[in-house]
Amino acid sequence: MPKTHAAGPKNAQSALKFALLRERAVGRQQIMMYWHVGASLYRATIAAFDELHYVHRVEHDDGDIEPAVKLWQVQVQLTVRIHSLTPLSRNVL
Repeated sequence: MPKTHAAGPKNAQSALKFALLRERAVGRQQIMMYWHVGASLYRATIAAFDELHYVHRVEHDDGDIEPAVKLWQVQVQLTVRIHSLTPLSRNVL
């Protein structure tokens, strides 16, 4: 499993931004979602948006699926894969 770094605010402000993106949040970025029982953050992807009920489907990397998440009610953070952060090379023609 690649290492991740949580970026952005840890509070509901980040989750609210995802909620306001509606269908544009789908599949764009991996997130870390807080689960109170384990008191930990778990990797997930926003997989779908239900416009009628204004909820997102969240699919966790461990296979769990939450079909109706109100993102503004949970703690969500963006993740950045560390191995994808490679320096840009300057190619001169």
